[in-house]
Amino acid sequence: MRAFGLPSALVVAALLSTAIGTFAAPLSQRSPQANSTSALQEREGSPTNSMTYGSDESPKQAHFGRNSVVRGVNLGAWFVLESWQNPSLFLTQDIRSMQLNDEWSWMNAKGSKAQEDLVEHYRTFMNQSDFEAIQRAGLSTVRIPVPFWTFVPTVKPEPYLASRQRKALRDALTWSKQYGLDVVLDLHTVPGSVNGLDNGGRLGEQAFADDPNNAKRALNALSVMTDMFVNNASYGGVVKAIQVANEPKINERLSWSVLQDYQAAALKTIRAAIKPSAPVVPTVLFSDAFQPWSKYDALLPSDAYPTSQIAVDHHQYFVRAWDSRVPKDDDELIDYVCAIGPRIAAAQKKRAVIVGEFSLGRETRCVDYHTCQDVKMSQDVSTLNSAENNKFMRRFFEAQAASYEQGGGWIMWSWKTESAAAWSYSAAREQGWIPDDVSDPAQWLYRPADESQRKALPDGQCITTQPSRSPRFATQS
Repeated sequence: MRAFGLPSALVVAALLSTAIGTFAAPLSQRSPQANSTSALQEREGSPTNSMTYGSDESPKQAHFGRNSVVRGVNLGAWFVLESWQNPSLFLTQDIRSMQLNDEWSWMNAKGSKAQEDLVEHYRTFMNQSDFEAIQRAGLSTVRIPVPFWTFVPTVKPEPYLASRQRKALRDALTWSKQYGLDVVLDLHTVPGSVNGLDNGGRLGEQAFADDPNNAKRALNALSVMTDMFVNNASYGGVVKAIQVANEPKINERLSWSVLQDYQAAALKTIRAAIKPSAPVVPTVLFSDAFQPWSKYDALLPSDAYPTSQIAVDHHQYFVRAWDSRVPKDDDELIDYVCAIGPRIAAAQKKRAVIVGEFSLGRETRCVDYHTCQDVKMSQDVSTLNSAENNKFMRRFFEAQAASYEQGGGWIMWSWKTESAAAWSYSAAREQGWIPDDVSDPAQWLYRPADESQRKALPDGQCITTQPSRSPRFATQS
């Protein structure tokens, strides 16, 4: 998620072939033609397998965000550590006195103990009962953030634990198949990082473009991921989407056009890796990089990027510390949320838009993870569960769901946290801020039950001001 790191590059699109050509040169030496998506496609050539990808009618196309509404959760902090989300890992006795910002610094601080602790974390943080609970909650999808070092070896000085995530990841897909959940495999980190955030592995590093091998390694990770989990029929085709990069930050080190070159190469890589025997052809998710969706209209023409093949991933947070435009007033914030729906609906007409991250948080929690030392979830809930705020939180969730379902759907961040209730779907559901089963229209309190009721709402509103019945919450302070 974008939340808890500090923004700190230029993404260079490396080709799968050994002849990198102009992409290996410094940006100042490259021609506009060499940096264009069309030039990259021309140099790469066509996919090597025989599968037909261009037809929207292909029965193997996942059509993620098109065939049915997406309602899901992220399995954050399982394979990519975030100190605010699982502070206990950062507060063990041997490192408690340190200030560690990310997985890079955590690995270096833990030294020889890192492998033992991480493998245990992978084994225990999520288990089969979580996937069963996700299904009972009426959710359809899990988005699984995974780091590049799951699929390709690390290089010095990268301290990460390579490949040891695979067993737990295999379990995740097996359980997803068992409980009928779709999976988004999200390459949450790439070599060098495209955003400089802690969720990229190393806070302050945005060096993806510094070495063209970074792009080659990222593409290789996508290829291995695809072969390992898309081509393996034993998983039953649960992988419905693959995301090629998380939250790239457009700045002086990452231009929009160069990001597009990488995304084009990633699409080609994934397509080339899928075997004709694969049960499903997953949709490829491109981050909007917090840029206007209109950019995709010009840069992703449907003839080169059929709508069956790609979708746009948008992350939407309402934390004033990040965006001063977010209203302070509760009712104004609900209106602000509802206004997003029509914009998503308009974009959805061109290609699927998935809100791949959002939360109920209006403020950050545990940014300095030391402040959450030994804080229990119930203690955090008690700071948010006044009678008035309980009702607001339920309205806030229902308004976001109503808006985002005007597009392809939503995936909340995250299924669980240790002590940040507004960022934990499971804790929010237990408290009553989220319906127990979001697939049951009868359980919604503020959201219109059908199209006729929705049309009866005043202009600009996406939920009612009064609940359909008295809400019930687990606790109230």
